[in-house]
Amino acid sequence: MANLLGPNNKLKHIINAQNISYSYGNETVVENVTFKILPGDFVALVGPNGSGKSTLIKLLLGLIRPSHGNISLFDTDVEKFNSWEKIGYVPQIASGLHANYPMTAGEAVSLGEYKGFDPLRIFKKTKNSNVENALDIAGIPHLYSRRVGDLSTGQQQRVLFAKAIVKKPEVLILDEAIAGVDLHGEEQVYSLLRELNEQGVSILIVSHDIGAVIREAKTVACINRSLVFHGDSHTLTKDELATLYGYPVEVLLHDALHEHR
Repeated sequence: MANLLGPNNKLKHIINAQNISYSYGNETVVENVTFKILPGDFVALVGPNGSGKSTLIKLLLGLIRPSHGNISLFDTDVEKFNSWEKIGYVPQIASGLHANYPMTAGEAVSLGEYKGFDPLRIFKKTKNSNVENALDIAGIPHLYSRRVGDLSTGQQQRVLFAKAIVKKPEVLILDEAIAGVDLHGEEQVYSLLRELNEQGVSILIVSHDIGAVIREAKTVACINRSLVFHGDSHTLTKDELATLYGYPVEVLLHDALHEHR
């Protein structure tokens, strides 16, 4: 895999949310949450449906403002932050691409570099080295000229992955991005995430798959409106999971790895 970037040792936090809350009308969906991502961390955000995961991601990305509390990105207040190229975002496949998507994989990934209208772009027929590098990291360089709508779900997810990393971000946020991908494709994505994290890219992944994230992530944040747990992934207990989901959760150990079912 081509190297994406090295760790930034001068940063204190990639993301630092302090005592944030947010309400939709009279309903509080995120309540007094303190949440941090350190440089080089691999964090999984888990919780039941309606627990506030997506709202928290929107808050962290500055798409909505907290009703209470403060958020900083790369040690800069989110309202003043403008280095968005440092953040890569991978959505669910259902919201990212469609079966009739008209672009090739290379063209779709190049959108991740978009900085404004370039009238000469339509005349540029040569391959983009940044796009080629991103596709190579995603493991699909051979799909550069393939129409995205003709690709499998797993291949489409890798295109979204490549689009997110084409600007060489320092943190990658995946919002249920592996949902709908088969087991083989899921393992391939996690393998890519492990390699990126080893290179110094911080990872935040939102997932319903407790077993997978416990196995892969260094840190787990469990949210059900407020934080139930935030710490080392292998110290998460069945009691904390029961509090999170509202019913007992059996903890199974396999090959020294924690899996929760």
